Order: sequence, then C-alpha cells, then structure tokens
Amino acid sequence: MKSQALRPQQLDAAKATDKATQLTDGAGLYLKLQWVDGKRHPKGHSWRFDYTRPVTKKRNTMVLGQYPGLSLADARAKAAELRTMVAQGIDPMEQRAEAAQATATALALVAADAERAAKEFAPAGTLQGVCQDFHELQVSNGNWSADHAAGWLSMFARKVFTVPALALKPIGEVTPIEVR
Repeated sequence: MKSQALRPQQLDAAKATDKATQLTDGAGLYLKLQWVDGKRHPKGHSWRFDYTRPVTKKRNTMVLGQYPGLSLADARAKAAELRTMVAQGIDPMEQRAEAAQATATALALVAADAERAAKEFAPAGTLQGVCQDFHELQVSNGNWSADHAAGWLSMFARKVFTVPALALKPIGEVTPIEVR
C-alpha cells in the first residue's frame, strides 16, 4: 500500500488553518482536526487509526491519542504495532477492552483488600477471612443478636484464629478433621 506520509511541516501548517478536517498519513493513520469557531476544540486534535476487524471484517476506528501530546513518530509507531496485531488476527479494540477490564478488576481487588485491612480482617478466602465475612454479614442483616454475634466471634477467636496455620489456610484446603 502506497503511503501519503505526513510531514511535520503539514502539521504545523494545519495549526494555522481551520479548513482541514483531517490529515492522512496513510495505511489507516490520520490526524483528526477538530475546530470550534476557528479555534482548536477543547478535546483537541486526535490521532486515529482505521482498520478492519479480523473476525467480523467490519471497519473500525481507534483513537491513539491527542495531538500534540502524541507526536507523529509515536502515532506511526503505535499504528505499526496495531497493524501487526491485526495481521496476527488480534482485534486491538477487544484487547484494549480486555486490558481495561483487567485493570478495573485489579483496582477493585486492591480496594477490597484495603477495606479488609482497615477492618483488620484476615485475607479473603482464608478460614479466618471467611468467618469474619460471615459474621459481618449476619450482623449487618440483623440475623444475629448482639450477644450471639459476640459469642460466636469470641469462640472462633479462641479456638481457630489462635492457630495461624489453620486460620490463614485457604478455605478450600481446610478439612473437617482440622476444624474439629
């Protein structure tokens, strides 16, 4: 595919005019220029990459970053990386969505761990952690009286939580004999 590669001078010239709406670099990469009343749009100009999704064969546009924060050279490098992914049958938008989901999940886990630490709870998934979670659930739902809740937690604290090898063991690995 023959490229109509952009030159830095074209980018500089585009800053001074409000006539162009996009500057094409070729092979799917272009700079989308956004203007409002002759001035740059508050969201700015953005580098975009057009490609055909490997599975559905539909056209898709992916925003790579804002100009001038993302330079022409960096936009070309990103576009080359995306072209390689598409050639390997990987949809860059799907991969971006999966990465965003993984990040959100990781952040939620970190927040949950911080909340557990603030309550001075044991790690989630351990025998002690599950007991503490169950206790909190029963108390918050009003299923247990204050006396029963205090007694239940006190019994576990005396008989289970004092044995770290058992208390901090993953709940799936705890056997009935160990609990007895």
